[in-house]
Amino acid sequence: AGNYNFSVREDDGTCLSDIAAISVTVNALPTAPTATGTTICSGETATLTATVTGSANWYSDAALTNLVGTGSVFTTGTLTANTDFFVTQTDANGCESAATTVTVTVNPNPAAPTAAGTAICSGETATLTATGTGTINWFSDAAGTTLVATGASFTTPNLTQNTTYYVQDMNTTTGCMSTLTAVTVTINPLPNTPNAGTPVLVCAGDDVILTAAGSGTGDLVFFNSTGTEVGRVTMAGNPTATFNAGALAAGNYNFSVREDDGTCLSDIAAISVT
Repeated sequence: AGNYNFSVREDDGTCLSDIAAISVTVNALPTAPTATGTTICSGETATLTATVTGSANWYSDAALTNLVGTGSVFTTGTLTANTDFFVTQTDANGCESAATTVTVTVNPNPAAPTAAGTAICSGETATLTATGTGTINWFSDAAGTTLVATGASFTTPNLTQNTTYYVQDMNTTTGCMSTLTAVTVTINPLPNTPNAGTPVLVCAGDDVILTAAGSGTGDLVFFNSTGTEVGRVTMAGNPTATFNAGALAAGNYNFSVREDDGTCLSDIAAISVT
């Protein structure tokens, strides 16, 4: 860089002409810009920033032949592997600096967690379990925006219709997240509530006969006031079933009956006994 003086004369073979001056100014190159790399997760974009006094140019190759962006801020495309970019600055004289290498480090995403759906009876909760290598997050939507639980095990609220949850594994060191695994809870309908008839009225010392009518398939299950099963009758095509609760002392008693279809129990039908 500097100012230089050259000159030129014509020589006709006998004489030289007068001198014509040629003034040359060599401008200094601008310094290479300052810029630092960054770290992202696989499949993300990176935003890189360079500090320049002129205009910044971003290249994808060290030979500076493939211009991919201009300006002090450059957002890459989606990256899945470590990638170098090269940034220069050009001053008002049009001189371009040497390049600064800027590295985007790409951390891998964990594998999607493994999890299996389950089936429950309508109105119950389901406990879902996922296996991963980091922090397990559960979402209620396929976009993974509504977080409902964290941890390997998640207990749903009471459900009355088929519901799908989405589980994701997060690397606790890098913060990178896996794709989502869909986990479906299938809801089995409850059998119809049996007809328990009218309240039972007997005399002390007599047997208490409990009667109920169901669908005709499965079992009718009788319970005492504490919810303990005291009798079970298989309907086998006969929808009406009776159960002898035995002789009871004078007083008021509360029994109940539910239909069991082999998968789910119906709602409770109360049986009042005096």
